[in-house]
Amino acid sequence: MDQYSFNKVNWLEAKNDLSLIRTQVFIEEQSVPVELEWDEHDKNCIHLLVLFKNNPIATARMQKNGHIGRIAVLKEHRHQGIGSAMLDILIDYCNQHKLRPHLDAQIKAIGFYQKKGFCVISEEFLDAGIPHKSMEINMEYNQYILGENNELLNFDSRLDNRNIATTLISQAKVQIRILTPNLEHMIYDTSEITQSLSKLAIKNKHTLINVLINDATQAVITGHRLIELSRKFSSSIHLHKTPVDMAGYETAFILIDDTGYLYKHRGNSHQGQACFNDMAKVRDLTKTFDEAWAISKPDPELRQLYI
Repeated sequence: MDQYSFNKVNWLEAKNDLSLIRTQVFIEEQSVPVELEWDEHDKNCIHLLVLFKNNPIATARMQKNGHIGRIAVLKEHRHQGIGSAMLDILIDYCNQHKLRPHLDAQIKAIGFYQKKGFCVISEEFLDAGIPHKSMEINMEYNQYILGENNELLNFDSRLDNRNIATTLISQAKVQIRILTPNLEHMIYDTSEITQSLSKLAIKNKHTLINVLINDATQAVITGHRLIELSRKFSSSIHLHKTPVDMAGYETAFILIDDTGYLYKHRGNSHQGQACFNDMAKVRDLTKTFDEAWAISKPDPELRQLYI
């Protein structure tokens, strides 16, 4: 690797070299249409340019939000660890600037990115006619302890949303309150969540897991672990439909005991805030939830399912 030099450049100063590499790899080798290869992001991206004996042989780019792409290495220089080294540089940059590294990976390259800590977060889709899946670095939240960590956590990805929710729920001692638009499949229909809720229901006879749902139709049609679990632990887990006067209420949240919370201003998004120790915030949200719960009723969709 000592023979290669890795350089951070901008589009204006290195356009010719960057274009040369990407033309050979993407347009000529992979048959990506010319009109799809060049876009408006190039001029605002951080670009890496790798030189071998002063000749351009590899490149990658990253947008300001941490989205990594256009990783290309000329054929004769592959299997030398160059792609891995470029990815390490961009991940380090993200860490320094508190960005979440994420990318759209070609199916054949998923294993490569998984070794770097990336996790698949989407179904398969086509980009320029090539199968891809979205991936991002998995951030661990196991170090956050309910009732101890006061840090406000801001999240803006499906993976963070799910991981924070999973960690919070796994630490509940007695009561969980959930307000959700549709029993968000990505968050609540997981083995980790159902295992935590099962353990809580078995461990503590005073357990109460109350869930307000705006619309459970899709969850009923496709099946959902939490619905099945509520049948098994009917004395602990209760699923109600949000009352009529909350029909336009878009917020979603999770309240753990009287201590921790996860809050999203828009329930169908994956952007919000969480804290493992904020009793004042939990108290305010609990008041909203309990007032709604008092006038809510079991969801007729679910009641019909159980008959």
